[in-house]
Amino acid sequence: MTNPSGPTIPEAEFEARRNLLRAAMAREGIGLFIAYSDDRAAFGQQHARYLFNYQPHFEPALTIVPVDGEALIATGPESDQFVLATSFCRRVRVVDVFAHADEEYPHSAIEGMADLLGPLASGGR
Repeated sequence: MTNPSGPTIPEAEFEARRNLLRAAMAREGIGLFIAYSDDRAAFGQQHARYLFNYQPHFEPALTIVPVDGEALIATGPESDQFVLATSFCRRVRVVDVFAHADEEYPHSAIEGMADLLGPLASGGR
């Protein structure tokens, strides 16, 4: 991913940021970091931008970093491909809490938030 009109931060910097976060989590005995991001002023994009260079649009996103294992972004069914195309995140999950109950999403595999977080919280991947 490049932005020819301005400065860029190398992908390795984002991995280094996640590793620094993991080191702090390990020191504090924290097993799972979850941060909310959206395109509004109240919460904003800070966490997703800092850890993956992702700017949420359309749907909110959760940046999830386990102390051990691969970090990911959880978002809605209309943003998973957008995350992959515009950020350094390569693991995206679509979760039910960001999907509209009355809509059908035939091209998305939607999973429950508890199904996603349960294994991560217990040390799984």
